Amino acid sequence: MPDSNPRYEKIPRKESIDKFVEGMKRHDCVSEVEKVSDIYYRITKITGEILNVLLTNIYIVSEANVYEYLISEEYKDINVILTMSVWNSYTLDAKKMAKDRKVALFTYKEFYGALNYDGDKFLNYRVKKRNQ
Repeated sequence: MPDSNPRYEKIPRKESIDKFVEGMKRHDCVSEVEKVSDIYYRITKITGEILNVLLTNIYIVSEANVYEYLISEEYKDINVILTMSVWNSYTLDAKKMAKDRKVALFTYKEFYGALNYDGDKFLNYRVKKRNQ
C-alpha cells in the first residue's frame, strides 16, 4: 500500500522512470536524454527539436491536472505531459486543453510512436487502431 503522501499517485514508480529513460536512449529519433529533475526530462531529437517531458502516474489525467502542471513555475517549460503506467489514460477534454496550449498529452505507448514526428504531426499523433 502506498504511503500517505498525496504526491505518491502523481509520481511514477522508479521502474517506470527507468523504462522511460532506457526507451528514450534506444529510440532512433532521440539523440540525448537529460534529467532535469526526478520527473522532468529534456529529450533532444535527432532533428534538433527539444521536448520538455513531465512524467506522471495519474490514473486518468484530467483538465485540472493539466492546468496544475501548466501553471507550475517548476514545470513552466513543459511541452509534453506523459502518463506512464500501461493502465493510465487521460480525458479527451484534458487532451484538448493541453493541445490548445501546444502541450502534448500522451500515454507512454503514444509518446514512443509520436517521437517519429515533429511539430503538429507530433502534437496530433494518435496510435492507429488495428483495423484502421
